[in-house]
Amino acid sequence: MKTDSLTSMLNTKQAARHLGVSPKTIYRMEEKGLIQSIRTPGGQRRFNKNTLDKYLQESKSFSAPQNPSRYKTNTFHKPSFVKEQSAKYSLFSLPEIEPSANISKLQQQIAVRNFRSHKQHYDSALDLFKWIDEWDFKTYKTKTYTHGFHTYPAMFIPQVARKLIQVFSHEGETVCDIFCGSGTTLVESSLLNRNSIGIELNPLAVLIAKVKTTPIDPKTLTNSLQAIVTDYKNVKNISHPKFTNVDFWFSETVIKDLARLKQAIQNISEENIRNFFSVCFSEVVRIVSFTRHKEFKLFRDKSKLEKSFHPNVINEFMKMCENNILGMKEYVYDVTPNANAKIILGDSTKDNGTPASSVDFIITSPPYGDSRTTVAYGQFSRLPAQWLELLPPHIKDIDKELLGGKNNINLKDPILDLSETLKLAIKVVSDRDKERAKDVLSFYIDLFKALQQAYKILKPKKYFCLIVGNRTVKELVLKTDEIICELAEKIDFVSQGILYRNIPNKRMPLRNSPTNEPGKTGLTMQKESIVLLKKL
Repeated sequence: MKTDSLTSMLNTKQAARHLGVSPKTIYRMEEKGLIQSIRTPGGQRRFNKNTLDKYLQESKSFSAPQNPSRYKTNTFHKPSFVKEQSAKYSLFSLPEIEPSANISKLQQQIAVRNFRSHKQHYDSALDLFKWIDEWDFKTYKTKTYTHGFHTYPAMFIPQVARKLIQVFSHEGETVCDIFCGSGTTLVESSLLNRNSIGIELNPLAVLIAKVKTTPIDPKTLTNSLQAIVTDYKNVKNISHPKFTNVDFWFSETVIKDLARLKQAIQNISEENIRNFFSVCFSEVVRIVSFTRHKEFKLFRDKSKLEKSFHPNVINEFMKMCENNILGMKEYVYDVTPNANAKIILGDSTKDNGTPASSVDFIITSPPYGDSRTTVAYGQFSRLPAQWLELLPPHIKDIDKELLGGKNNINLKDPILDLSETLKLAIKVVSDRDKERAKDVLSFYIDLFKALQQAYKILKPKKYFCLIVGNRTVKELVLKTDEIICELAEKIDFVSQGILYRNIPNKRMPLRNSPTNEPGKTGLTMQKESIVLLKKL
């Protein structure tokens, strides 16, 4: 019997290097029957190099797939507009786009830029066991696919979402994020062949989440970008933005350029494409404004005024579009077409129409506290939302609509009887500052209402996972994780435990004002708690 020579047999790391994937991917490919190994007398895997070469030649993919949902070779079908070529596959082939005087240099760079390698993926751990034990994800890429479309405060990193979704749900099931923000959970659910529901009260975040979960042909986006640039150059009659203090946040030149660009984007008739470029526009609004870019709250950056800040609006827009089109390229290639993502503009403390007992897994990262004194989601979103006219006329401050936004509550609210930890915390904070105690209590009252709604829509025997932070108020650490467990058990959830993880890459300020007193700051939270609940 003829046996393979030792030179043609590769160990797991060598096989991974040969295919251009991670060792973990090799394990998954073997589990799905895409490749096979033999075992040495010592139990180690060995792969036939010739067999791997044959797999590469016969594979329809330009490289070995890295998303677990891709390992369904008989049933998975990509959208018709996804092209499959060799490993040299570029984002757009040159002959398909006629360079003209109206196409900027940046557009031509987009046309010839190679597709991002799928080797740079989430699962960058050296082996499967490291991935299982890993929760900090300090060295992992968090801006792959559509995750890098738009900055947003305290973004939920995709690796944590991915890991929990894989553990507590199955393909074809429905995952819900009741505070979905800019849509990290929804993107991961779509990539993992889960349906998803996101609930969010911030209109800008809803727009971002919709764009991040809507596959669009990248070639169509490039052609639309060309049309936008052409229209931008030709727009003459522009309407001045109507919101107040616009000239406080933008120079006159920038105001005119943004207005022209907005008009050019609005000329796009197809809603999904228009939304895509509106998200690019939104990010540019912050970049070209006088705001401090590393702040969530609105502060005017005096250094920009002193240095004669003159941003080039259209160039910034082109750079943003390039990044996002490439991200969309990745997403379109790997997303499962049957996975449906539904984003609801609504309040998670109320009924939003999701049927009772219809969700298989709820995962969310709620705000750490009221937006006025913690992460100012509304202030962060205000300028883009005003330019895009996303805010309803009756809402002037979105932060007042979010959790704990209204503090006209009684410090003897019945909720205090449901959690001894909360009762003690409110007493301590109230002794130091009654108004701050109202802010804190208002937040937990709203959070409890959200827990009740979550219980209603979750199926029995299913899990609810919350990623929370224990913030400091008046020099007291509020044990939000323990408070959630105590409140949840009063509505028939069962606490399954709390896992703690460091926060190495969440977009958070290093210091904040825990006392809410000018000039007095403290370190922001350095750890998060992953609270696991189960519905009986």
